[in-house]
Amino acid sequence: MREDPALDDATRVDLLRMMVLLRTFYEGIRREAEAVGASQAGKPRLAGGSGRPSPAGEPPRRGGMRVSLLGCEPMAAGFGVHLRLDDSVTSPRQPHYLAIARGIDLRCVVNEAIGATHGHQQPDDSDNGERQTVPGLRMSGTGAEGAGYLPALGRALAYQHRGSDRVAVAILGQTIATEDGFRSAIQLAGLWKLPVVFVLCTDRLVAAPEPGGDPIGGDAAGYGIPTVRVPSVAVEAACTAAGRAVRRARSGKGPTLVEVQTMWAGPSGSASSQEEVEDPLTSYERAMRGRGLVNDELMAQIRAEATYLISDSLRQVVNSHREGPNSCPLCAQKAAS
Repeated sequence: MREDPALDDATRVDLLRMMVLLRTFYEGIRREAEAVGASQAGKPRLAGGSGRPSPAGEPPRRGGMRVSLLGCEPMAAGFGVHLRLDDSVTSPRQPHYLAIARGIDLRCVVNEAIGATHGHQQPDDSDNGERQTVPGLRMSGTGAEGAGYLPALGRALAYQHRGSDRVAVAILGQTIATEDGFRSAIQLAGLWKLPVVFVLCTDRLVAAPEPGGDPIGGDAAGYGIPTVRVPSVAVEAACTAAGRAVRRARSGKGPTLVEVQTMWAGPSGSASSQEEVEDPLTSYERAMRGRGLVNDELMAQIRAEATYLISDSLRQVVNSHREGPNSCPLCAQKAAS
């Protein structure tokens, strides 16, 4: 975590390096999920790590990665620069990216993602469907778009009561803007100046509202909460907005609402608008090359480092579940192959 980092050339290279690592992580977990799907084709799907088929009519409680992470690298890299390990992030969208970006042990995050993909890590029912398998990484098992703001609000209140400068971050889906409960939450956060940052992720390829057509931003401003909108492809803008929001919360001045427009359709998607939206990683790499900050040699080094880190973490995680009381048949099969 850096205190008010200047966007100098070294920081820009670090942002690009982190975006490459995040994309490599996503691709590694996605390949693992696809392999699990292929190996389990036609077989009863298991409920968690119980070894028993899911009850009839009940969907398997399996997590894994969601496509919504693809293209979110700029937001995670930008916020990760400013967040500490003792800050908390809550999200139904599974904030693996933010966990990695702020320095949480990569093996812990890979272990959680693999466990969710293989089905041997599930939410704790005694904790309202929320699980925390690595410090500061909290995920809602409900999948509801707004499931992250209430726990974040509670943690922010606890931080304030203890006199701590820790910050709570809630990652939210676009549909939350229509819920009265969220409007009440941001009003309360504004009145009490809670150290919380609300990150509202719009759906892919959804155009920004016209001026005057942004009700949630208008409400936030009415409660004295700054609101900023950042395109997902703009990693430097995300870094700047995140820095201001986190510093405001950490200094006791209250919450900020940050809207991140994740508008890339992904490699297999197609843009529904007339203007195609480019992969943010490709776009930023090209901009960095244009500034003369990276070249083929450095990019090859960055990609090789990311590939090694993810591959090594995957290997260690799979080997750790080969045998013992927490053994996973899928991990044992993969380790033996």
